[in-house]
Amino acid sequence: MATPVLVIFDFDGTIATLPVDWYGLKQRLLWFLHEQGVERTSLTFWKDIEQIKRQLSPAALEEAYRCIEGYEHPAVPQMEVNEKAIKYLKDVVAAGGKAAICSNNMTSTVRMGLERFGLKKSVAMVVGLDSVGRLKPHPEGVLKILRELRVSASDALFIGDSGFDEEAARSAGVRFIHVDTVAR
Repeated sequence: MATPVLVIFDFDGTIATLPVDWYGLKQRLLWFLHEQGVERTSLTFWKDIEQIKRQLSPAALEEAYRCIEGYEHPAVPQMEVNEKAIKYLKDVVAAGGKAAICSNNMTSTVRMGLERFGLKKSVAMVVGLDSVGRLKPHPEGVLKILRELRVSASDALFIGDSGFDEEAARSAGVRFIHVDTVAR
């Protein structure tokens, strides 16, 4: 397969595995939402976060982001790296292509992980939870990357580990492959 002009990677589950206490984060966010007058009895994190983002004031949303970072950032030093995915990312860049990250994690978390793995300069753009209004599986993040890096969907490839990744890629008109295909 010829090297695509742009390869968009998911982060958690693709480049690395981020061992976040998701249950603890959900409970903390539920408490935070209660403090903000947003009553919820449960939280399906990625499914509900878009609605929650619209319900919070800008200041409260920034505080919610800091809360998420408070759970994600401490997990960065314990991340398990996917060496084969990172090798593919480096090979794409060495061949003259571009690499980008589209993640439902916080942008700062992804950047910390890239720094840890020595990939900061290899990745042209990071789109995270706080960079878009709608999360994967919505294609907003993928479309933002294509637009800002001025690459057509037909010249891009998305590598991810979930149905959310695949749906976001296909909805944006981008080819998708599962990370396990790359990691063989």
